[in-house]
Amino acid sequence: MTMKTRNEYISSKLKQTNYYALSKKEKGVVLTEIANTTELDKNYLSSKITSLQFESKVEKEISRIKNQRKPKYDKEVVLALQDIWNIYHKPCSEILHANLQSDTLNITLKDNKKQYTQRVIDLLKQISPKSIDNKLKEYKDKKRREAKYQNSKSDTLLKQTIKICLSNELDNTQPGSFSTDLVESCGSNASGLFIQTFSSTDVFSGWWFGHAVLRALETEIVKCLDLRNKLCPFRIFADHTDNGSPLLNRLTRAWYTKMNIQYTRSRPNQKNDNCFVEQKNYTHVRKYIGYLRFDTQEELEVLNELFQYLMDFRNFFLPTLKLTSKIRIGAKLHKQYKDIRTPFHRLIESDDVPPDVKNRLIWYRATLNPIKLSAKIQELQNTLYKVHSKKNGKITEIHASQKPVSLRFLTARQRSFRLHD
Repeated sequence: MTMKTRNEYISSKLKQTNYYALSKKEKGVVLTEIANTTELDKNYLSSKITSLQFESKVEKEISRIKNQRKPKYDKEVVLALQDIWNIYHKPCSEILHANLQSDTLNITLKDNKKQYTQRVIDLLKQISPKSIDNKLKEYKDKKRREAKYQNSKSDTLLKQTIKICLSNELDNTQPGSFSTDLVESCGSNASGLFIQTFSSTDVFSGWWFGHAVLRALETEIVKCLDLRNKLCPFRIFADHTDNGSPLLNRLTRAWYTKMNIQYTRSRPNQKNDNCFVEQKNYTHVRKYIGYLRFDTQEELEVLNELFQYLMDFRNFFLPTLKLTSKIRIGAKLHKQYKDIRTPFHRLIESDDVPPDVKNRLIWYRATLNPIKLSAKIQELQNTLYKVHSKKNGKITEIHASQKPVSLRFLTARQRSFRLHD
């Protein structure tokens, strides 16, 4: 029996018995029968039958793709649709469909520099609003992403003057080396004006500073940097940021030079280079204010008051984890977190913090009450969500006191804790 005859016999037997749908025991009986007839080894036959099954699946997929119906609106039509959508200032599908049906399309085609074939023009007049949405979906998403980051492109020459630093290269042996980022509160729409949170943390102790700004301009970021310097209980000697234009610009670089602070940046699109503050973006910001869109002055005031209490609560009473060892064994990465202390205790136990600063920290902590701080944070959260609901025309019942402490008093209280200039 030749190999060709054997293969024909095996194929016919598999189809006749519906081999792949049989149980394991029944497959064994069929396999024995084929082996006796073809005088082939059972193990060889088993692997051969498996490969035949795989080849049949591949052939089916190829035939499905070949027999797939060609799209009515091809790439040429979609490109023309994108051009016309941009010309008419990106309208919705219903308005664009009405334009394509009217004589407006003829005027557009007459004055447009790009020439389209008669086939494309006929298809543009036939397309429905639903098909317009489907064909433009990917293009709209791309434009939305570009609009979000179009103002985030920093000067290339400026980037070349600022050193790139990885997360494991940051100084974690003494307090004063900070990692900084901006957290957007834009909801699902990144266009227009919205509040961003200036979030900064000390690599050694985990000491956190947060402040909200309505406009992430260079001048506003410099004000945040000044406020962080005033409220921080120890001297800042280094700061590490990402490549966003609000944090990476000539004004902030001049400020760092003036304050004699080492200025480094992450690699583009590498969030792990700024991991010490990225991990705080959820635990210290998102966990308390969520992912809603905040864009009013009233919300800004409530947020900043919330962050003032939050800084006291998290820096003095909530322990943070620090990675003490990381060992790779084969494909697994084993991490150990043993240093579980509050930022306050790390500063107290550090030899790099002066005794007078430690005494001031101990005194200030004695004036705080974690229960009252926690209650006040929850009250401000309710106030924030109530303000947000009113803005959107919805009124929600909040079972908490709605009278916030004045910002002026809270700022004066924080400034009394200024430990250095």
